[in-house]
Parts: sequence; C-alpha cells; structure tokens
Amino acid sequence: MSISGRIFEILDEKHMTPYAFSKRTGIARSTISDWKTKGTNPAADKILMICRVLDVPPEVLLGGKEIEDGQLPDQKADSAIAAEDMQLLQDYHSLPEPGKKRLKTYMRRLKKVM
Repeated sequence: MSISGRIFEILDEKHMTPYAFSKRTGIARSTISDWKTKGTNPAADKILMICRVLDVPPEVLLGGKEIEDGQLPDQKADSAIAAEDMQLLQDYHSLPEPGKKRLKTYMRRLKKVM
C-alpha cells in the first residue's frame, strides 16, 4: 500500500475528514485530493507533521507496520515521546543554518557538563 493509501486508511480509522486533516496540517485540500485521485504521495518534508497530526509513528506511515492488518499500533508512553521527538526535529529543521550550528554546539557542550 502507498503512503497516501495509508494516510486515507488512518483518516478513516480516526474518523477525520480530509478537510479537517488539511486544516490541522496546513496542506492544501487540492494536494490531499491529488494523493487520492492521482495516487501521488506527500512530499518528504511533510511526513513528520502528518505523523504528528495522525498520532502515528513514521514507521506506520512509511512502512505500513501493523496497518496492513487494519490495526494501528498501541499509542502508549512511547508515542508521547515520539511526538515530542518529532516536534524537536521539526523545530530544529525550521531554524536557519546559523541557529542549527549554535544548537549543535550548545548540545555538545551540555553533554560534557552533564
């Protein structure tokens, strides 16, 4: 199954409309419609946000783990950590290059102190 197929399957399981999904992700409804009608997949830079909105780990969306059987994995404490990790990654990737460099330097120094 394609990534877009998995997205629509998860949307159905979560009783979320494409319109609501569009509002929560900021992805144009026409783009989401193209995924369904043309069989295209989302751009790679949107995957983490999509996973966060759908509350699924990237492995489910990219690899289809446990979704092929019609069951999403249990969302326990690990998923909360994963969602937090995804938010950190999104925040990092939204920084300009000098900000990324500063953050990396800070993290290296912090690890030495801790």
